[in-house]
Amino acid sequence: MLRTTAPRVRTSRAQLLRTTTAVAFAGLLVSACGSGGDDAGSGKPPFGSTEQPGAVGGVSSGVGKPSSSASGKGDTTSGKGKIDVRTVDPCSFVAHEALTSYAAAKSPPATRPGASPLPAKDPITSNPGVTYNSCTVNMLAAVGGSVDVAVDLADIAVEEKALAEPAKGATVREANGLRIVSFTHEGDGTTSCQRALVDKDMKATKVDVRGNAAAARADVCAIADAVVEAGSKLVADGGLAVRTYAPKSFVKLRPCDEVSDSALAKVPGLAINKVPNATGFNCSVGPAGNDANATVVLVRVGLRTSALAGDPAKQVQIAGRASTVEYEEAAPAYRLPGRCSVATTGAALADTKSAEIAEVVVLAPSEPNEEKVCAAAKEVAADFWGKLPK
Repeated sequence: MLRTTAPRVRTSRAQLLRTTTAVAFAGLLVSACGSGGDDAGSGKPPFGSTEQPGAVGGVSSGVGKPSSSASGKGDTTSGKGKIDVRTVDPCSFVAHEALTSYAAAKSPPATRPGASPLPAKDPITSNPGVTYNSCTVNMLAAVGGSVDVAVDLADIAVEEKALAEPAKGATVREANGLRIVSFTHEGDGTTSCQRALVDKDMKATKVDVRGNAAAARADVCAIADAVVEAGSKLVADGGLAVRTYAPKSFVKLRPCDEVSDSALAKVPGLAINKVPNATGFNCSVGPAGNDANATVVLVRVGLRTSALAGDPAKQVQIAGRASTVEYEEAAPAYRLPGRCSVATTGAALADTKSAEIAEVVVLAPSEPNEEKVCAAAKEVAADFWGKLPK
């Protein structure tokens, strides 16, 4: 079993789920009930929060250049003007042509004495995220500095009233028959320009463009506008690329439907209340509300950019699958409970360095016994692994 004690690798429960789910545009919903202005006044963006109705135990339930694995232009299965997060390549939302005028020139091949030259460096690179519906495009800017374009193809419903009465600091406009919500935030030496594209099903895709101190605000926000407008045309035309998955992919799974109540009942103190996130790729189990002392189980399928952590010799077999078990100690100073994570990998994603992952995390604030927490996590994992494609 792997064991981690350093607080620097720990995250809060909301932050943990943020890294494993599509970003929820809670601010679009919050503004409709009258609290958006307060958030805007505090410097918080009106969307992008991980807290929203349906949270479990204080944890939110959430929510280009065609990839080389795709066959090029193709409609999503849900039709033009809509997005199916289980088939679309999120990196294809960012049309590289929309970034070209803002990017640095392609660097020439680097020469090395007595060795073959290094290949030319492309100033624009796409990297799949840790969820099926996320992608980050990194760009070296012509004006200097670096810019990251993060995209989350979200399957969250947006209320019409929230668009008619957006949160303070946000604006709404139309492009290619779809609506775009805009917000800009500055702080910590970076500028963040956020855009949300609302499709014909009233579901939102978030584009978050961040530039470091060397990248001027005007350029960062112009990039955000260029990306979301180009993306809106792709969505409107049904031109997003379709990602190719292996026949035994986890992408069709919905963990809340797969993990059994009988397995969850083996987790001491757990209230069995399942809440899927916006895309259905993640499932939070625990009491409703914001009880920081409640036991919570998180079950997800998604991606990871490296193989399972740890020495292969220390991996364990759970339900016939090679798995890792990692315990992270509680960090009371940071109000972080002890937690045990169990993971197994699936098929590699074509033409990338990513592989699919299924993961179970048990957070147990009131249970300090590592063996008990991990035993419960392994029980849930054994049940869920049994539902994975073989």
